Amino acid sequence: MNLITSQELLAEGACPHQVATFSKRWPVGAEVTKANCLTAVALQLDITWFAHYFLRAPALKIYKEGVETAWKTYQESREEILRDEREADQKAYLEARAPDWKVFQEAWETALKIYKEGVATALWTALKNQKVKKR
Repeated sequence: MNLITSQELLAEGACPHQVATFSKRWPVGAEVTKANCLTAVALQLDITWFAHYFLRAPALKIYKEGVETAWKTYQESREEILRDEREADQKAYLEARAPDWKVFQEAWETALKIYKEGVATALWTALKNQKVKKR
């Protein structure tokens, strides 16, 4: 299989719009090269369909293993990118809200201080109106 033609693709049942895209890029057919495989992907041609219809079992197995490896690598990279993005977002969020957080903490501490003073005052008021029991 050195040259793939539009006629071969149609004979195997390729979608007409895929064949039209293929024919526009390769009017007399495409040589089987890595560069052309990369171009087919860039053109969004369905290379998985092609693999299933044109590769024999041993080659199809190699293709599927390669796709699985590529998918795992993509997923790992994607997770790392998302993790980095979440960390950057969290850092930016904390930096942006730092002034507001400081104001909030100060207000919270003031409210807590007022509460504690209120509790102490309530205890004092209760104690001065009653003698403390001694054990």
